[in-house]
Amino acid sequence: MIAEEAENMSLGNNQFPADGMFPDEFDKLYGSVWLLENIARECGLMVDLYEAFDESFLFLDDVLTLAIYLYLGKGSLDRVARWQDIYRTPTSSVMDMPYICRMMRRIRNDTRLKLIRYRMQWLSESDDGDGETEAGTGLGKCLLNIHWCESEQSDEEMDITEMTGYSEKTHEPFYYRAFERPRLCYVNLREAIDELNDLGVKDVLAVTGRGRPPCDPVPIFVGADIPFIIRTDVSRDPVSEVLLNRIKYNAIGLPVNLQYDQSRKMYCGQFDVSGCELQLTDGETVKIDSLKVNVFLDVQGRLPALQKLSERIRKEADEIERVLQKGVLPENIDRVNFL
Repeated sequence: MIAEEAENMSLGNNQFPADGMFPDEFDKLYGSVWLLENIARECGLMVDLYEAFDESFLFLDDVLTLAIYLYLGKGSLDRVARWQDIYRTPTSSVMDMPYICRMMRRIRNDTRLKLIRYRMQWLSESDDGDGETEAGTGLGKCLLNIHWCESEQSDEEMDITEMTGYSEKTHEPFYYRAFERPRLCYVNLREAIDELNDLGVKDVLAVTGRGRPPCDPVPIFVGADIPFIIRTDVSRDPVSEVLLNRIKYNAIGLPVNLQYDQSRKMYCGQFDVSGCELQLTDGETVKIDSLKVNVFLDVQGRLPALQKLSERIRKEADEIERVLQKGVLPENIDRVNFL
């Protein structure tokens, strides 16, 4: 279907109803839904969804409704039907949980790949096809548990790894995959990278930062020769070495070798740690070239944290002193060992 024909199609209820149409819709909220529907049209998403779902207007409106609901952050999916009592939505179907489950089961993997290819064609007009992938995790027995908020009630919790691909230039998402089975992070990543390569995306930059991944991603990225940007714990090397030994402070406690970002009210700096040794997933130890650590320091939040730490150290020192003065170890020796 050519773009000119698609633009003339009425994809979704994106227009306000005429007199006599949808009489029950006039007393419902519509502004945020109307805006997101028009954004979906302008970026070509409506046409891509229509084509991917075998030219079904019903399925297009259902999927678009769920996408808008989740984007607005209105809660878990079991509240969609109640949300429809307040908001006018693209679909006229009552989206209770049985209806949503039946709809989700109809979304096959080949449908997902079709949508990805359509999005890549749309973005190829303004992009060169390079991409970034972002990995995140959630808990639950299946993908929908993340939005049902049922993971805390389940005795069969497992990690769900979600990976999203973004255009490097436009920053629009074009790729998505979720792994519902408990599997090694390396297997998930390798499958996603292979799938991106099959789709024609060869130059991939991996980005992690949402929550804690199920395993250390650095050996995976290094072993697969994939550039990466990750947010990691400050206690791991070489980050801890940079924080302890390479950042210098003046007499009043401000860093002298970090730059100050006025807009974010934060100090930041980059340190070269090339030559850092790392053990890969197969046990081989390698030296990493061109590895850098980016440091961000919130000075305004640093002072209260230091005050809290100082007070904790003082209390622990007083407690240890009391133990030494008594000359008798307390019954709870673990408490003393902890100090």
